[in-house]
Amino acid sequence: MAGRLHVWIAALALVLYVGLAVAALLTRQPWCDEAWFNGPALNLETRGYMGTPYLDPASNIGKTSVRLDGVDRYTYWMTPLYMVVQAAWFKVVGFGLLRARLTALLWGFMGLAAWWVIARRLTNPVVASLTILLLGVEYHFVVRATSGRMDVMCGALGTAGVAAFFALREHGFLRAILLANVAIAAAVITHPIAVAYGIALAVAAANLDRKRLSWRQLPLCAIPYVVAFGGWSIYVAKAPRLFKLQFLGNATQRGPGLFQPWAALKMEIWHRYAENFGVASWTSGPARAKILILALYAGGLIYVAASRGLRSHGGSRLALLMSCSVIGFFWLFEGTKTGLYLPHILPWFCLMAAIAIDDIMSSGRSQRRLAILLVTGAVAIQATSIILPASRDAYRSQFLPAMKFLQQHTQPNDTIMSDAVAGFVLGFDRKIVDDAWFGYRTGKKMDWLVITPTYAETMDSLAQQGSDVSRHVNQLLTEYRPVYSSKMYRIYVRRRSIAALREF
Repeated sequence: MAGRLHVWIAALALVLYVGLAVAALLTRQPWCDEAWFNGPALNLETRGYMGTPYLDPASNIGKTSVRLDGVDRYTYWMTPLYMVVQAAWFKVVGFGLLRARLTALLWGFMGLAAWWVIARRLTNPVVASLTILLLGVEYHFVVRATSGRMDVMCGALGTAGVAAFFALREHGFLRAILLANVAIAAAVITHPIAVAYGIALAVAAANLDRKRLSWRQLPLCAIPYVVAFGGWSIYVAKAPRLFKLQFLGNATQRGPGLFQPWAALKMEIWHRYAENFGVASWTSGPARAKILILALYAGGLIYVAASRGLRSHGGSRLALLMSCSVIGFFWLFEGTKTGLYLPHILPWFCLMAAIAIDDIMSSGRSQRRLAILLVTGAVAIQATSIILPASRDAYRSQFLPAMKFLQQHTQPNDTIMSDAVAGFVLGFDRKIVDDAWFGYRTGKKMDWLVITPTYAETMDSLAQQGSDVSRHVNQLLTEYRPVYSSKMYRIYVRRRSIAALREF
């Protein structure tokens, strides 16, 4: 039994991941990014071009500097591979929100498998299984693995690249380098944040194969990136001016980084970690217990760094170096400090915690009990954090009733201003405009106005800033009357419209 402990732990990890991910996938309400990145995929699959439906070219994506000129025809503000892959997926299985999310769940499987390989090559099977157990129930990983965004696809490809290097380096070093960079190049063209996996790979290669590294290998490493960016450049060449406006605009307003390290560290600790682990003012009840998970992650990193025995072990030492290089990269070079990127960071913390727990388990019977308590507590807190929101089923209790109200009371020629998520129910061929500034730049006034959670958050932010946009929104609302209200959604009809004459 003891010899097969890692098998049982790994099996438990996969079962829990599937159960929690399916629960989250079926119950989470959609959000704007899922429409912004799957709408272009739908257009590519059905119409042959990758424009973003509904998103107003005169609007923005939460950054005032971002220009979206031509976004209805070309989606340039993000690298394209996720949207291309989703288009192929929709060609096979058809379009829909849950189908869009399913690919993320499958990419999550690939990510767990790759992390098992990495941890196994660095340490032992028990640590590998503990790593994917902690990761498979990790709230932020599961949420991203059930969201129609590119985060888990990017992470799975990047992790697969590092795993390929570890798995193949002893039997074919050049092949290992080539395949690792193929996977990481694909990850970068999915999301630029995948540069972090290239850094982890470089740290691993420099520590394990310093004598085998040569400048002559650079062309081999470069080939996958030349191919990836060459393919992207063909798409960019269709409208280079629009690419410059969209992509470079999205690359701005990223916050403090390398040249403001202390400000960046403060934001990193508070905004990226503390707020996402139960300390934020909007967090209450059981969700605050997630701070214990952060304590486990930090404790695991400190434990490994402070243990002379673990530092003397080559695999654990390299795991620590790779983890610190990735954590340092996000501290100094990723300025938004958003929780969206946690799935690229937290697996390294899970690896550190797994190494520490395995070391504690081998120290004696009482320490073994402590290790079991730590793992059980972590799994319980994470599972609860996922199951409680799933039990409220915001998708069916909030989102679908609001969208069905629109279906029942709108006509095909009605104009609607709404978060683009409405397209998942109404279809992406209606007269819908997604403008988080409610026509401030364009003067557009639609027959219907739908306040989704994303729009409500934008309105609160604008109100706190006391901006001209907020005053515009308040004035605009006086021209509408409410016809539907729930906990998360509000629907208004314009008083001077034909739609307002209908019965509700």
